[in-house]
Amino acid sequence: MAQKNEITLFLASSVTEFYKQRRQIGDIFRRLNNRLVPEADKFVNLKKCEYEEIAVAKGRKQEEYNALISLSDIFAALIGEKVGSYTLEEYEQAKLSSAQIVVYIVSPPEGKPFPESVALFIEKLKSNGDDFLIYDDFEEVKKDILGRVLGIEGFLSEGAKLIDIAELL
Repeated sequence: MAQKNEITLFLASSVTEFYKQRRQIGDIFRRLNNRLVPEADKFVNLKKCEYEEIAVAKGRKQEEYNALISLSDIFAALIGEKVGSYTLEEYEQAKLSSAQIVVYIVSPPEGKPFPESVALFIEKLKSNGDDFLIYDDFEEVKKDILGRVLGIEGFLSEGAKLIDIAELL
């Protein structure tokens, strides 16, 4: 098993709908990197579209995001009230890559169905055999995504895997 010194995670979502949650995930990986870099020379490279220096893209901006996705180890998407065309495109790009795919979907209010675009996307995820989590509490997402990163084969030694996830959340 080859050792990996860097894991790249691409986080897709509506920037405005998930602003707070995206910041929370960024904070988790900053705390993790503060511990990993000095102790194990390891690094988690979190890619989020609004933080990438693609403000003046040569072509279509989305093409540059797609290139980042194709180089990612993990593709994670946050889905709320709808699945937009960019998120769908990013998901399709991830399907073409070797990235581990996971989609986190906010539960609809009690007694309400998922919006149509979300329901159709869930069916697509099921038919493709992709991992998804329907959640009520964002803490579930934070624990799951952190566990996925820490669990990538070859990234951390067995001793380093004893990192207390609770202290990073």
